[in-house]
Amino acid sequence: MTQTKTKEIRKAKDLVGNYLDYTDKYFLRTKEVLEKEGINPIVRYQVFARQDIPELKGIEEAVDFIRAVAGDKVDIYSLRDGQAYLGNTPLMKLEGRVQDLVDLETVYLETLSGNFTGNIDLNDARKEARAIRQAAEDHSASYSVC
Repeated sequence: MTQTKTKEIRKAKDLVGNYLDYTDKYFLRTKEVLEKEGINPIVRYQVFARQDIPELKGIEEAVDFIRAVAGDKVDIYSLRDGQAYLGNTPLMKLEGRVQDLVDLETVYLETLSGNFTGNIDLNDARKEARAIRQAAEDHSASYSVC
């Protein structure tokens, strides 16, 4: 893993000014309590996905977002876009004060998960659903795309 010191801002720049509008409330509340109590330890976040990913996408955008908001207060160690990823291993490590990181989590995780999922071909989903219905014959069946 190499330390990423990206300065360029990509799509993440669109959220930098208003990322708190997209942040889960419990992260906002956590930061509020930490600030009120004067608690701000150095922490290490490890970000991982459960499945293998043949080609990572969105890492650089997530790093750019974190860097744009937290600046040099956070050290970021990450894999790079285009690399293969082995599931359940860290793809990114973040080190810094908890108050500099806690309210960023929703946006950088959404950035990563959206890029890992990729585009869903609805025609393929319809074909699979039709095949499941036919195989189920008279039995009740439900189908979801994960």
